Amino acid sequence: MVVSEYDEYLGLCEIMTDVKLKRLVRKIDFRVLPQLIVLYLMSYIDRTNVGNAKLFGAQEDMNISGQQWNTALAIFFVTYSLGAVPANICLQRLGPRIWLPTMMLSVSLILICASFQSNFGGWAAFRVLLGAVEAGLDGTWGYRGWRWIYCLEGIFSAILSIAAFWIIHDSPSKVSWLTTEERRFLMLRHKFSAGGETGIAEKEEFSWEAVGKVFKSFHIYALVLMEFTLCVVVYGVSFVLPTIINNLGYSAADAQAMTAPPYLFACVVTIFSGWAADRYKQRMLSVLFPNLLAMTGFIIIIISVRHHHLPGVTLFGIFFAIGGLYPISPAVTAWAALNLAGTMKRSVGIGAMIAFSQLGGIVGSNIYIAEQSPRYPLGYGISISMLGIFGIIWPVCYFFILKRTNANRARMSVDEVRSKYTDEQLAEMGDNSPLFRYST
Repeated sequence: MVVSEYDEYLGLCEIMTDVKLKRLVRKIDFRVLPQLIVLYLMSYIDRTNVGNAKLFGAQEDMNISGQQWNTALAIFFVTYSLGAVPANICLQRLGPRIWLPTMMLSVSLILICASFQSNFGGWAAFRVLLGAVEAGLDGTWGYRGWRWIYCLEGIFSAILSIAAFWIIHDSPSKVSWLTTEERRFLMLRHKFSAGGETGIAEKEEFSWEAVGKVFKSFHIYALVLMEFTLCVVVYGVSFVLPTIINNLGYSAADAQAMTAPPYLFACVVTIFSGWAADRYKQRMLSVLFPNLLAMTGFIIIIISVRHHHLPGVTLFGIFFAIGGLYPISPAVTAWAALNLAGTMKRSVGIGAMIAFSQLGGIVGSNIYIAEQSPRYPLGYGISISMLGIFGIIWPVCYFFILKRTNANRARMSVDEVRSKYTDEQLAEMGDNSPLFRYST
C-alpha cells in the first residue's frame, strides 16, 4: 500500500509529541534566529545611522541645507518601497542563502561609497541606491567621524554578508543539525500549512493571480495603516534622536552613546511582546500595548522638553517611546503572516505591506523641522495623533472585524462546508475559506 505524503504528515504529527515539538522549535530558534538577528541588526543600523552622521558634521561638510537633508532622507523610501515586492518574490524564487547575503553585500558597498560623498547630488544618489538594496575615530587620518561611521559599518556588513553565503540555509532539508524525521516533518508541515486540514498542498510558484489576490485583500490595507503609522513615527524620531539627546546638553559623542540604552530597552520589550503574543494567542494586544507605551513616551517628551531643567524626564520619555515603537512591526508582520494563507500570497502580501508602509518614511523624514528644535511640536504632535488613531483605535476595530468574521464562519459546520466545496476549492481559497479562522 502506497502511503500519501499527507498520510505520512499525519503520522509524523502523532509522533511529534508536545515535548518533541518544543525541543524542535527550540533547536531551530537557537540555530536560525541568531543569524537573522545579526543580519537584521546590521541592516537597520546601516539604514538609520544617518542621524549619527548628521551629529558628527555630515550636513555641514557637504554644505547641505536642512530641506535638502530631509529630501535625501525621504527619497530613500521611494526606491525602498518600489523594491519591496520584487525583493520578496526574488527571495521566494532564489532562496534566502543567495538573496539575503547578496543584498547585504550590495548595501555594504554602497555604504563604503557613501563615506566619500561631498555634496548634495552624491548624498541623494547614495540614499536612492541604499533604498534600492537596503565616533571615536573623528579626525583620524584626516577623515571625519561621520565618514568613518559609513566606512567601518560598510566593511563590517560586507564581511558578515560574505560569511552568510555559507551560514544561511534555504530549507530544513539542507541542514545537518536536524534528524531525518525532523527534516521530513518540517518540510511536510510547510507543504500542507494552507487550506486547513484538507490535505491539499499549497501552490508555491509565482503567479499574477496570487498577486491580484493580495491587492484585493482587505487585511493588507488594514495592516498597512498600522505599519504606515509606525514608519512615520519611528523613522522620524530615529533620524533626529541623537540630535534630541544632544539638545539636552550632552556632547556629540555622549549623545551617540546615550541612544543605545533606549534601544536595548526596546529589545527587551520586543522579546517580551513576542513571547506574550504566542503564550496568550492575542495578536491585537501585542500591537495595542506597545502603541500605548510609545504614545505615553511622546506625551512625556513633548511636555518635558519645554523645561530645560528636566533632561532626566525627557530621557525617561525617550525610553518609553523607543521601547514602545520597536515591538510594533514584528507584531503587525506576524499578524499578517497568520492571516494570509498560501506561501506566495503571504510572501507577496508581506512585501506589499512593507512597500506601502515604508512610504511613511517620506512623511517621517520631514516632520522634525530643524528650525523647531529642540521642541519639535510638529514632529511630536503628528506622532502622538497617528499613534492614537491608527495605533490604538484602529487595531481594536480590526480585532472586532476579525472576531465577527470568525463568528459568521463558525455558523456553518465542517460537514456543510465540505458538502458545498471540494478540498481543492477550499485550499485555493486560502484565508477566504469558510474553514479558515483569523488570528485575533
